[in-house]
Amino acid sequence: MAFSFVSPTFQEGDEHPEAKPVYHFWSSENRADFWKVGET
Repeated sequence: MAFSFVSPTFQEGDEHPEAKPVYHFWSSENRADFWKVGET
């Protein structure tokens, strides 16, 4: 259910400690793979 936790808001929400790992997906090269899984 982590996909629901992912939100563009967290990109700017560096103040959210729990968003740290999620934010990693956005700035990671695996971002493409992440979206592929999300659409599946």
